[in-house]
Amino acid sequence: MKRAPGVARRLGLLSVALAAVALTYAIAGGEMLVDPMRLARGEGHDLAFFLDIRLPRLLTALLVGGGLGAAGAMVQGILRNDLVEPGILGLNSGAELGVILAVATYSGPAWASALLLPAAAWLGSLLAVGMVALLSWRRTGPLPVQILLAGLAVTMLLSALNAVLGLWLQPSLQAVAISWQAGTLGSASWEQLTTLIPVSVVLLPAAFLAAPVLNVLALGDHSARSLGVNVTRQRAWLIALAVALSSSCVAAGGGIAFVGLIAPHVVRRLVGANYRAVLPAAAIAGAILLLAADLLARTLFLPSLMPTGIILAVLGVPYFLLLLMRT
Repeated sequence: MKRAPGVARRLGLLSVALAAVALTYAIAGGEMLVDPMRLARGEGHDLAFFLDIRLPRLLTALLVGGGLGAAGAMVQGILRNDLVEPGILGLNSGAELGVILAVATYSGPAWASALLLPAAAWLGSLLAVGMVALLSWRRTGPLPVQILLAGLAVTMLLSALNAVLGLWLQPSLQAVAISWQAGTLGSASWEQLTTLIPVSVVLLPAAFLAAPVLNVLALGDHSARSLGVNVTRQRAWLIALAVALSSSCVAAGGGIAFVGLIAPHVVRRLVGANYRAVLPAAAIAGAILLLAADLLARTLFLPSLMPTGIILAVLGVPYFLLLLMRT
């Protein structure tokens, strides 16, 4: 499905307008109201609060949402299944395992945990994907259905292991693990962004450059091979790229789900099926979605703060069921 240049231009302008509105409300609203005019003039405590607390959270939401949106579009294209997201490869459960092991064994200064937990989550994600690769690999290369089934098996196995290990944690450590699992962005900091920004700057453009290969794979393995594409090699490379992108986002944002499922679906209805447009549009939609969900998490239940992942689950489960009924 192709879109006329005028329609695509209007959709792009609408996306920019929605992002601007969401960003404005995200800057001003929350547990502490920030006056944009006072912020621009650098008056009072608004500037210090914004720079130290709110700005890292906003940037984390934008980068994590954008990365998960693009990674979700890639995984759906690789597996040729519109009802999957990066978490189907065991990323979330593997990252949770890394976090549980980290909080159970770490006893150093608190400032170092801001870097330790993302690193542990990233290593756990790589472990989960490695297990999926071992279970699904064949001499002719893994098929999409094999990857999907192996991902489900690894997810269930690691989820059960996480539940058992979580019972052994002290109550205070259980709170840290549960907070991370729920997908809260409240712990976002400049230390985390020092690892997230470089990864996003490298991996997001690499994902956009993979659009032509995804377009060819969408034709089916036989057609792709007839066009001279090494399907096994390209699929393995694309999975590695999607895993690196999504695991970095999960490590920084916690167990956030549904962004990689909803964002690609929404943009396909707007820009068509060409991955040259789908990938950047999914990144923008994912960033807007997570930013809006985080704003709702910070404002709906004041003075209490709701984990962002719970808001996304409330929005995502009905959407997923609707997709399931229509497919």
